Amino acid sequence: MRLDKYLQLTKQFSKKEIQQLLKQHAITVNGNKAASLKQDVSKTDKVCLMGSRITEAPYFYLMVNKPAGILSALKDSHEKTIMDLIEHPRKDSLRIMGRLDRDTTGLMILTNDTRTIKRITLPQSHVEKEYEVTLRDPISKVAVQAFAEGLFIDQNVQLKPAELTILDDYHVKVIISEGRYHQIKKMFLSIHNQVLTLKRIRIHHLYLDDSLALGQYKCLDEKEIEQLTAK
Repeated sequence: MRLDKYLQLTKQFSKKEIQQLLKQHAITVNGNKAASLKQDVSKTDKVCLMGSRITEAPYFYLMVNKPAGILSALKDSHEKTIMDLIEHPRKDSLRIMGRLDRDTTGLMILTNDTRTIKRITLPQSHVEKEYEVTLRDPISKVAVQAFAEGLFIDQNVQLKPAELTILDDYHVKVIISEGRYHQIKKMFLSIHNQVLTLKRIRIHHLYLDDSLALGQYKCLDEKEIEQLTAK
């Protein structure tokens, strides 16, 4: 992995901050001053920042394939939550990146990286989320243009343009860049249709791993972390 990517993942520095640290000769690799942020480093290399070795990355990320009937909550006294699916030694530090409705399935991210959670979930970030939808009634091609123009929900609140792809009469994919309460369901209600099943398959550039069964989870690898955290 490149040195700049390594520092971004382990310390969450911005590129500008890392470049400044390099100019200050504050970064060493195996005792030598780092000459370039493009040089490769591995877990066995001794990377130090201002004399202190960087060891275990403080941030980690879990991908969960959420089943229906599970609450997107850290805890609940009566019902099963997403956290009840997780067995991890650092479980108590995890927070939720983008909640799903109780009956919605698919991609959820749990992490202790609160900075990235905020950046991904803030409305002004306009991060894309992609969903697979099963509908009660056949979908019309007219809906594609309606979604692209921005639908109205909640008493004339206009949504940002969304991308609707028709797979067949009853199945579609939807890409949105905002996250209002029950947004996908309300979008289809506004065109007189109803969502029967809803599954999130993508957040930003990160897709749900097809090998994960419902209720299963895994740690993101370096490539997947970059897909999720890329700006």
